[in-house]
Amino acid sequence: MTEATAGPRWTGGGQFPVMAARDLERRSCTLPEAFTGTWNLVLVAFRRNHQSVVDDWVTWHRSVADIRPGFECYEVPVLGAMWMPARTFIDGGMAQAVRESEARRHTITVYANVSKFAYSLDIADTGTVTALVLDAAGQIFWRTTGRPTPEDTTEVLQVVGGPGGSGGPGGPGGPGGSGGSGGPNGANEPATPDGPAL
Repeated sequence: MTEATAGPRWTGGGQFPVMAARDLERRSCTLPEAFTGTWNLVLVAFRRNHQSVVDDWVTWHRSVADIRPGFECYEVPVLGAMWMPARTFIDGGMAQAVRESEARRHTITVYANVSKFAYSLDIADTGTVTALVLDAAGQIFWRTTGRPTPEDTTEVLQVVGGPGGSGGPGGPGGPGGSGGSGGPNGANEPATPDGPAL
């Protein structure tokens, strides 16, 4: 399946579903509670070849993280429930590819029915990465698919606020605001196994 080219979409509602997960430090957690930022860029990936797209988003996030404290980035590889018996092996392989402990803590794997998971997040195409911006309560304020564009990154900064943006609580795109109008991990990122149900 080719990479989707759908544009960004601002959204004033929608909640990340509550589900059990585990990071690459083998710590069990619950989503979205495990997303600890004031704002969270959540990169949902379904296939091994999505890694370069995730890397592009992570590289951009790192470039702005210092000027936007509290803006965290998480990768969420989603694998089919049929892979659950091999979780230790699969997650272990991912962890070996990630040198930094912080990056392992920010990579959280989900093993679930992929179709139901995608439906719960209104993801129409699992053939590419879906990027979401969530607040601390797990509410979704922005989304897009595919690689980051200059328009995407500008809109994200408008949502989360800080230098280059006007969002944040009470601001455009932030909780209590009026929304929009138009809408880690580097080269050693882990990769999910290839397959139609990941």
